[in-house]
Amino acid sequence: MPRWKTQAIILNTIDFSESDRIVHALTREHGLLNAVAKGARRSYKRFPGTLEPFCEVILDVFSKPGMELARLEEARLANAHLRLREDIALFAHASVMIEVVLAHLGPYDPHPDTYQILKRSLDAFDAHPRWFAPWASGMINLLKSLGYGLDTQDVRRGRPLPIHRLCPEAATFMDKGASLESALLAKLSLSARARAEVEAYILDLCEKVGDRTLKSRPFLARFELDRD
Repeated sequence: MPRWKTQAIILNTIDFSESDRIVHALTREHGLLNAVAKGARRSYKRFPGTLEPFCEVILDVFSKPGMELARLEEARLANAHLRLREDIALFAHASVMIEVVLAHLGPYDPHPDTYQILKRSLDAFDAHPRWFAPWASGMINLLKSLGYGLDTQDVRRGRPLPIHRLCPEAATFMDKGASLESALLAKLSLSARARAEVEAYILDLCEKVGDRTLKSRPFLARFELDRD
């Protein structure tokens, strides 16, 4: 079937030519989708504010064997996740999630668990002012869904990575946080030290399993985690 609809989360877009846009999206059923949206930079009818990172959308897609890029015919907005655009520190942290997904998934490789974890995290950011614990839990589960589990015994001993020793509060969160419900995570207030250690652990783990420096890390370093 060359033309189909799918639910998706926009990961990244690149302006192309005078009016087109290259779109990278994570779909529920088909995994990573790379597509061109013809006229997207001018068409407010077919793409009304939908092709922005973190937007949850319904895409109308045309593709067939041999096409390097699928073609987006239309996009309908389901959730813009506007809070991500209102809090720059949250935007920076959520960008790490996008970078990890793009780095570890190939086109048309379905990962429904990864999609659901990303969607659940974005929804939690909208719903709760305390976003650090939902972000950290989402990152742990995201990495697990991509095949990178955590050795919680090593975390408890304070040796997750050579450069880290976690305080008891941070170690407990790394051990238990991934299994907590969003509503409970939103009530969880970690100390500044625990937040810093959890964040550093997660970012170092991302770089270790990806064997690359996170492009979003310098941007992330501008923000202190004292507002959670």
